[in-house]
Amino acid sequence: MAGDIVATTAGLVTSITVASGQAQVTPGQQVKKGQVLIAGVALLPIGRTRQSGVTGVHTIAVHAGGTVLATKWIAAFSTAPLVADLGLPTGNVVVRHALMIGGLHVSLRLRGVPFGNYVLYRQVYRPIGWRTVYLPIEYTTLTYRKVHYVYRRLSWNEAADAAAAVARSYLLTHLPAKSRVLEERMQVTAVGSGAVGVQLMMEVEENIGTFRPIAVTSSG
Repeated sequence: MAGDIVATTAGLVTSITVASGQAQVTPGQQVKKGQVLIAGVALLPIGRTRQSGVTGVHTIAVHAGGTVLATKWIAAFSTAPLVADLGLPTGNVVVRHALMIGGLHVSLRLRGVPFGNYVLYRQVYRPIGWRTVYLPIEYTTLTYRKVHYVYRRLSWNEAADAAAAVARSYLLTHLPAKSRVLEERMQVTAVGSGAVGVQLMMEVEENIGTFRPIAVTSSG
């Protein structure tokens, strides 16, 4: 199928490798979303002469292929309070169990939440069926770890680092596959009187090329 390689997003081209077709952009060029990066065309010589060489070329449509790397800036904003509410473990732990058979819930010595403040860890086990037989059984282990909450005042830098960590985690989980971060910048601002805001910006490089078929029309 004939078609072009087009840009999935805007960016600054850093390199281009053409497997088939004709390059339409060069490194250092700013491109827009949807712009043709590698055209799905090939030039074939019509004929040759011993004296003058190629007498002409013929253009045919091909399936464009190649890689176009480009950079762009992405950003995320997050806040963090200057006073943190920290849950410190006390060492008290209670483990409870529950069994689900089909739609029936069976409690195994399950008598509600044992602590006022706690962190809950839930583990679910589903036994493997035999051949094609499905076993509607679910065994759950609930581990309650009691915590004691204390308030701690953070410095400006500590709060900024906490906010930046949240923004960074968000950006990294939304990066396209096989992209890489080239640079990171951060702008810190006050949010009211009790919080710090961070605008985290990343310069990322990724392959922005994707194949787009050429529409073929026929006349009857």
